[in-house]
Amino acid sequence: MTHADFRARRPRVAVLLAAGLLLALAGCGPGIGSVTGKVLYNGKPLKGGNVTFVGELGKEGGSASSPIQEDGSYRIDRIATGKVKIVVETTSLLPSNGGRGWGMPKDAKFPEGHKPDVKVEQPARYVKIPDKYADTELTDLGYVVTHGPQEYTIELK
Repeated sequence: MTHADFRARRPRVAVLLAAGLLLALAGCGPGIGSVTGKVLYNGKPLKGGNVTFVGELGKEGGSASSPIQEDGSYRIDRIATGKVKIVVETTSLLPSNGGRGWGMPKDAKFPEGHKPDVKVEQPARYVKIPDKYADTELTDLGYVVTHGPQEYTIELK
C-alpha cells in the first residue's frame, strides 16, 4: 500500500476506531437490567407471594421486588446489573392472627351471629415453601443480572 492509499483510508479507519471505542465504553460501568420470568415450586407455578433480587453489599442498586402473579410470573423492571441473591416468600398471603381474618385482633369482639369456631379458609394462592428461600442468608438462589431485558425461571425445590 502506498502512502497515498493510506492517507485516503485514514478517515475510514479513524471512524471505525471511534465507533469501536464508543461501543466499548457503553458496555463499561454499572448498568440497568430488567428481569421477567416464572417462579416454580416442584415444577409447578407458585401462585403468589413476592420475589426479591438482593444486590451484593456495597454496590449501588440495593434490591428490587415483584409480586408473584397467579400464573407464577414476576417482573422486575429496573435493577442494577451484577450478582444478586434471590429471596422468595409466600407467608404474606396468610391471614394474620391465626386464621381469625385479615388483621383482626385476638381480643376483638365478633358481631352478633358470627360463628368464631368456623375457620377462615386460607387463600387458595398460598403455598408453603421451605423457609430458607425467604432468608437472605440461607437462600441458595442466585443470578447475574445483565444490561437490558432478560428472562429467568426461578426453581424452588
